[in-house]
Amino acid sequence: MLPPLHLGTDQPVGTEAMAPLFFHGSIDEALRCRGSGSLKCIACNLYGHFYMAAYQAYFSGQLERHEFTEEMLQRNMQALSELPTV
Repeated sequence: MLPPLHLGTDQPVGTEAMAPLFFHGSIDEALRCRGSGSLKCIACNLYGHFYMAAYQAYFSGQLERHEFTEEMLQRNMQALSELPTV
């Protein structure tokens, strides 16, 4: 299923139009904290930025095919096993 497109273009709805909304919740919370004088650490997820770039690359046919091999999996599992555990 293809995504809806902006009228008169081949750009999927949401690519650039939705980007500001990714930070909306974080900005609202920061403004609430400012108003109440409370101090908080507000984590803002940048995942959406990368997701939207990948979304555009996929639908424009520019996404490279990448194969994750068994060798790569084993090498990464070995690296993970060397990390300290809790």
